[in-house]
Amino acid sequence: MYNNFVEADDSLFSEIQDILKGKSLENQVRVGCFKRDVSVQTDVSELPSLQTLGENNSTLRMDMEVVKKEVAVKMKCLEAQYITVIQREAIDLYTLMQRKSRNAEDMHKEKIALLQKSYQNQLVEAIHIIKDSFKKSPTQNKISIPGGQTDNRIVEELLTKLEEQSFEMLILTEKVAEYEEQLNTMSYAEDTGETDTDWLKDENGRLEEENEKLNDDIDSLYIDLEQLREDLEAKEKNIEALANDLKQLTIKANEERRTVQKAMHGAISPAPHI
Repeated sequence: MYNNFVEADDSLFSEIQDILKGKSLENQVRVGCFKRDVSVQTDVSELPSLQTLGENNSTLRMDMEVVKKEVAVKMKCLEAQYITVIQREAIDLYTLMQRKSRNAEDMHKEKIALLQKSYQNQLVEAIHIIKDSFKKSPTQNKISIPGGQTDNRIVEELLTKLEEQSFEMLILTEKVAEYEEQLNTMSYAEDTGETDTDWLKDENGRLEEENEKLNDDIDSLYIDLEQLREDLEAKEKNIEALANDLKQLTIKANEERRTVQKAMHGAISPAPHI
């Protein structure tokens, strides 16, 4: 549409230039008062009508508005695509990070559960072994206790203390397991950190490149829009100048026509009697 408009506009200007440079403007023989002379006059039929110029001007303005609307729509589409791409990439990155974090957390919980179960089994087996050893031969463990009930009471106290110590040992082993798990997690993070960091760097670089590309497209679109606006304003000024020139030429032609008509009327009128 814009190309058709430019071609029609160029054809109109070329037609006006042909008319302005024609021989009829500077070498048209007209009849003067006493002889035939060369006068700079133009026939009204040889000039484009003001209505035609007005229609072309209105068409130009309508086309300019259409172009502005199309450019605005295209800019909105680019902005929407830009926002959509950024949101999609952000969601994908967030999902990937959540999945990696969840996998690491699940693996950590599984290791803790296995260690706790293993230590509990070992503790239960150790307690059973100690109980059996006390029940079988208390004298072999160098315990001198007078009386059977006292013997049982002391054994129970010893077992209670043993259970308390075993519980403390269990707590300590759990803490050690937690520390070991933290160390393993830190080492795992250090081992996989380079890969994740490289992936994040690559992803960030790709997003920055796409961002720069979209910014360049938007900047070029703004430049094209500004150039188009300047061209349209220049053409409007040219059309206004041509319309003013045409108006001046029409006024001048009418004045010269009146002058010629008056001169011809004076030449034809009879001379007064002396």
